[in-house]
This record gives sequence, C-alpha cells and structure tokens, in this order.
Amino acid sequence: MATPSGRNRSQAGSGKKKARPRRHEAAMIKALKGFQDISPSIIESMLGLARTWDLIEASGKNLHSVPAIAKEIRAHWDMIGVEREEEDLWQELNDTPAE
Repeated sequence: MATPSGRNRSQAGSGKKKARPRRHEAAMIKALKGFQDISPSIIESMLGLARTWDLIEASGKNLHSVPAIAKEIRAHWDMIGVEREEEDLWQELNDTPAE
C-alpha cells in the first residue's frame, strides 16, 4: 500500500525500507509443515512465539525475554510429543535451504 505521495508505507517514516527478519518464523513454519494432527491454537501459539522472538531481535529491546520464549517453544514441542536429539532443532532447520 502506498501513501498519497506514492511512497511505500513501510518506507514513509524514515525513507528506509523496514527490514523484518523472519528467521524464527520461517523455521517454525518449516518445522510445522509435516504435522497434520496439531491443534490450530497450538500452531498459532508457536508461530506467535516465533514472531515475537523475531520482533525482539529486530528491535533490540526486551532481549531478556528470549530465553523464556525459547523455553516455551521447547515446552510446546514436548507437549506435541516431538522427540528431539541433543542437536539444536533451529540449527538443523536453518541449515536446510528454503523451498
């Protein structure tokens, strides 16, 4: 969507395009693709946690909340019943190329 002057709304305030890195959200979407039997509310909760993590990293504020978010995401995976090895799930997902 553009402003009356024709500038993109994401650029209107500062003149610079606002970058929103979606590293955790993209990894969560990849991780959830293979599951058919997860409740939609749990899926949305996990995506919300990932989005929040990305927003915190982008803003640089409330960085003290990141460990709590990571703990909550791991608790969701345990609740779903996903067996995880000692290797980090996020590292594995970020190493695979996007489809």
